[in-house]
Amino acid sequence: MIYHVAKGRGHSIIGGQRFDWQENDIFCVPSWAWHEHANDDDRNDACLFSFNDFPVMHALDLYQEAAYTDNHGHQTVEDTLEPATTVQQ
Repeated sequence: MIYHVAKGRGHSIIGGQRFDWQENDIFCVPSWAWHEHANDDDRNDACLFSFNDFPVMHALDLYQEAAYTDNHGHQTVEDTLEPATTVQQ
């Protein structure tokens, strides 16, 4: 999955690692990684657009989906990832 942050700010937990994001960021979640997203602004919405290859995975009979059931569906954060690069606009 590829995510584009259209507006807002928040964070995602990807495979137990926290990744903070804000408007105009783009990030990728590997297909094998558990992931969840959270809005960090209690006054404004966050909007993520996602792009995926699900039609191909379905056609090849490779698509799998499962719910994360431990810890009431939330991962334990083991580390925080820093963005690799920051682009100034």
